[in-house]
Amino acid sequence: MFLVIISFVIFDITSLIDMFNYFKAMFNFNNILIDKTFYYYLIPNTLLLVFAIIASTPFIKTLLNKFKSLRFIILISGLILSTAFLIDSSFNPFLYFRF
Repeated sequence: MFLVIISFVIFDITSLIDMFNYFKAMFNFNNILIDKTFYYYLIPNTLLLVFAIIASTPFIKTLLNKFKSLRFIILISGLILSTAFLIDSSFNPFLYFRF
């Protein structure tokens, strides 16, 4: 797995200087682990984090079993919401579009 992570960095970074800086940041344990970028991503995704914590418990499964008639509607609503969030985001996670 370590080699996969290293190869992703080599494949993703476009210049050698940026690649070495990225590796330096990856393996330097003297830096602070939580910085401004952490808070930048945490604040808008707090609701998603709370939902993920709740969804990792058996609560969602018992809730879906309790409302079996609404199960399909709830799952389709989740699919539509996640698709809407993907369309709304301007970030393109697909790496090959850059080549």
